[in-house]
Formats: sequence, C-alpha cells, structure tokens
Amino acid sequence: MGSSQTYPETYDLALYYTVNPWSAQLNEQNSVLLNAKIIGVPKGRNAYRLRVDLIQVTPVNTPVAKPKDKATRRYFIETISRMLEEHTGRTIDTIRWSVVDFMEKE
Repeated sequence: MGSSQTYPETYDLALYYTVNPWSAQLNEQNSVLLNAKIIGVPKGRNAYRLRVDLIQVTPVNTPVAKPKDKATRRYFIETISRMLEEHTGRTIDTIRWSVVDFMEKE
C-alpha cells in the first residue's frame, strides 16, 4: 500500500463579535466584523475529519481584544467549530486554544 500526502486547506469565514460574543450571524446594532482564516488538514481514510492547525482572526474596522477568560474562549472555539463543520460538512477535531492568533487591524 503506497503512502499518500494530505495537503492543508484554507477557509475564510466571517465572524461577528457581538454583545453575546462570537456569533455566526450579524447583529447589526452591536456587531464587529472579524475575518477568520482557518488552516486545516483533512484526516481519516476518506478525509471525513478536519484537524485545525491555525486560526487567524483579524478585525476589519475595530480592534477586538483576545479573550482571556476560559468561558469566552470555549464559546469562541465552539462557534468556530460549528461554522467550520457547516461550511465543510466534515467532523472537526477538537481545536486547541494555542492555534488561535488574534492579529492587529490589517
């Protein structure tokens, strides 16, 4: 059986920071648009899973502070996982907080 190489895939998703942070939908009154660039590697025999290696979050107009408390971080990861699963149709492996990078304004 020959070996195969799996190449990373890149996804660009819009993420909104709202009063109840990290929403996949726009709340026009209290929303800040963020770009989330996600790099993941398909896993499994039929590439039905996705391992996320990097999440770069860039604010579009207004800087947003990187979450510091555990509950907000967990909510952020759950939101990204749900959005990515809906976008790709794959099961998302557990995402570690260490792969998240909040960048300054572009």
